[in-house]
Amino acid sequence: MSIVNLHTQGVLEAQFNPTELTESLGAKYADEVVPGLSHPVRQFVHTESQVLDVNLYFDSISAGKAQHARNSEARKFLMAACFPRRMASNLRSAGAPRLLFVWPGLISLTCTLDKLKFGYTLMNTDAAPTVFTASCTLTEIRDTLLTCEDVLNMGSERTGLAF
Repeated sequence: MSIVNLHTQGVLEAQFNPTELTESLGAKYADEVVPGLSHPVRQFVHTESQVLDVNLYFDSISAGKAQHARNSEARKFLMAACFPRRMASNLRSAGAPRLLFVWPGLISLTCTLDKLKFGYTLMNTDAAPTVFTASCTLTEIRDTLLTCEDVLNMGSERTGLAF
């Protein structure tokens, strides 16, 4: 599994594949009340953005200083994805960077990191975390129309669409 920062081109690869991935999606409907009808008419409004909840596990106990440094960089990579970029030229580029989440053979989505939560479970003698979990909520960004036929064709691997 990997996450690419589409602004900096930085890449975060999972140390171990997460044991669990939650994928959620929904369709929004409006109930239109028609006088005299026994029930409201359901009108499709839009499809909600696909949301992924993934927990990444980082452990540098037995791997030494090099792994501890990589885990520290991974933590900064994830935190930076929640902040706006410097010197944006327009409103679209003023937000936090877009990410590309790739789980080979299953998911490839352009997204934003909407929630990030770290859980530290073990520290070294310098009080630096050696074991921690990063809980990430990633929400898909779609800039073009995505149709039923597209999803039947590609599922959640949206690499063929221009976003």
